[in-house]
Formats: sequence, structure tokens, C-alpha cells
Amino acid sequence: MKPGSPEKYDYEYVRNGTANVFVAVEFKAGKRMTQVTTRRTMKDFAQFVKSLVTENYSEAEVIRLVTDNLNIHKEKSFYETFSEEEAKRFWTRY
Repeated sequence: MKPGSPEKYDYEYVRNGTANVFVAVEFKAGKRMTQVTTRRTMKDFAQFVKSLVTENYSEAEVIRLVTDNLNIHKEKSFYETFSEEEAKRFWTRY
């Protein structure tokens, strides 16, 4: 390297891990609820929905939950995570 010239080096991407972010949006109220997890499993999804329902919509009779077709966004997620009675209670509100 010549004096006065900038040092040159190649950029190399280093992956430092991943994270998952669950997001629920209530457009009319201008609210969003998020939860960051280290994984994206059926159990994580079911726990997020449970916390969403119990903390924000406990008084609601019906909740309209719109999801994409990702493999964890299924009724099975609730039945594998909670007791049958509790899973049915959450799933039938949507």
C-alpha cells in the first residue's frame, strides 16, 4: 500500500444469528403488538396468540385473526401447546 492511499479490504457478510418477530396489527386503533422470539415454532405462535388475546382482547366475544398460510398458523399449534379445552377456547374465538 502506498502512503496516502486508503486501505482496501473486501466486505464479507458475517451472520450473527436470527430472530423471529410476531406482529399483530389493529389498524383502526393504530396499534401494533410485537413479540420477539429466538425461534418460530407452533408453540411460540400459540403462546403469542394467547398473550395477545388475554392481555388485549379478554373482553372480546369474537376476534378476527388473519394469518398467511405458514405451517405454524394452524389449529394444530394450539392443540399441541395447550390442553384440549384451552386450545378449543382460543381457536373457536376466531
